[in-house]
Amino acid sequence: RDAHLARIAASAAYFGFRFDPAAVRTALDAQLAGAGDARVRLRCYRDGTVGVDVEALPRPTTAPVRLAIDPAPVDSTACWPHHKTSLREPYTARLARHPSADDVVLVNERGEVKESCTANLAVRLDGQWWTPPLGSGCLPGIERARLVADGVLHERVLRPADMHHAEDLALV
Repeated sequence: RDAHLARIAASAAYFGFRFDPAAVRTALDAQLAGAGDARVRLRCYRDGTVGVDVEALPRPTTAPVRLAIDPAPVDSTACWPHHKTSLREPYTARLARHPSADDVVLVNERGEVKESCTANLAVRLDGQWWTPPLGSGCLPGIERARLVADGVLHERVLRPADMHHAEDLALV
């Protein structure tokens, strides 16, 4: 929770949103009291107000996730891919182009893999798990950061060909 709130606070500061960590914690506590395991979305508004959405966790699946690679590049220097925002159109458009896929892998203007529309990406090559570096334009995901800090994931530039040669793929 602290890591998520720190990332939200950094994004709020970047975009000039008012952000009161104590008020956010109070709102979260009120909505999560007795909720158990849940998917939580915290919405922050420019004026400092917040909204909290709580819903059931998605059902686990044993089926493989079907991925497609979208060739339209995402600018790795744009600010929006580095922050969780309500700007979803770039993702929904790419998902719509690949209706048979469960998720779509994105590439940047240099042809580097950056992430999927809904998750950070991990690729196992030669027995080692790799994830794109933040410089490739991926969201600084909280679980991704934890796995990198723990030495489970290592950063390196990945290309679509790496995904085709991977021993395994994971969405984080």
